[in-house]
Amino acid sequence: DTALEIFPECLLYRDTTTTVWFTRATTRRMWFKALPTLNGKTFQQPPCVWAVRSGTLFVRALASRSRPTLKSSLLLAPYYNVDGQGRVCPGSMTRPESTTTDTLDAWIEGFFNSSFTHANPGFGWKKGITFESMWKIAHHKPFPSQWLAPSNQTLHSWLNEIIQ
Repeated sequence: DTALEIFPECLLYRDTTTTVWFTRATTRRMWFKALPTLNGKTFQQPPCVWAVRSGTLFVRALASRSRPTLKSSLLLAPYYNVDGQGRVCPGSMTRPESTTTDTLDAWIEGFFNSSFTHANPGFGWKKGITFESMWKIAHHKPFPSQWLAPSNQTLHSWLNEIIQ
């Protein structure tokens, strides 16, 4: 028995254990335990690809503002608590019980309403850029995606890594 679902435009992939979707560039309030001067302010966000597999959240950033394809190049997501594979350390994050299409917004809200506390292994920027300097700019101007490091993956190769 499978529940009937209408797939939203943002949905990219869905099977019994994995849901993948994208978000366009937007503005969100963020909470930084490690950076009190930035805590609770609103910031421009890059477009992102999100995946939930068996209750684990993953995220990568996108260089393009258009809907991603399997050939789209992915960037490392600009967030603390995310490792080199894009896996989110849940920490204080509230997670929905399911990964149906009607919970996609709840996954995003849980992520952004958590406390960003630490860089994980594999986290990186382009040379000379720091976490704090990038977010200070994103507080006032469109997100500087050109500062993000490439993940050296396409959407296709990243999904194959997560789903394996």
